[in-house]
Amino acid sequence: MTMSLPSAPVVNSALMGPEGEVVLMLDVVSVGSGAGFNITFEQVASEWRQGVWLGTDGILQVDGARSPHIVLWQDIAPASTHVRLLEGSGDLRLYNVWDSGRGIKDHESQSATSGMVVETLERGSRRYRCNDIGYDPSFQKLVFTLSAG
Repeated sequence: MTMSLPSAPVVNSALMGPEGEVVLMLDVVSVGSGAGFNITFEQVASEWRQGVWLGTDGILQVDGARSPHIVLWQDIAPASTHVRLLEGSGDLRLYNVWDSGRGIKDHESQSATSGMVVETLERGSRRYRCNDIGYDPSFQKLVFTLSAG
């Protein structure tokens, strides 16, 4: 079974960021086929386990493991994890995930009140400030960066 991945970012129209920013449920970033990049966890301020889902139409590699999609959990991944896009269009899809411990599934994501505020940094890096669930979003539940590497 092939997963159909979006070719453009998906906006959460139910939320706005603290400064009126657009909130993304899923982002699409062109990293280039064969390119390496780093996911760096900066902050967690949630009672629940937090992570990042990464997916591509090709193959990602992390520490020798290869898959079209992976989840990096902040509590077990290194503070900065190197990922390589081995095959595919060069487009990376990503979104925040969490595990509330309610046994819903292996992770939860993309609820009506979840999403990411994206900040563009130097050299094409991006900072993602994430909210999991709740109608009073803090966008501090998970903060991570994506950078070339």
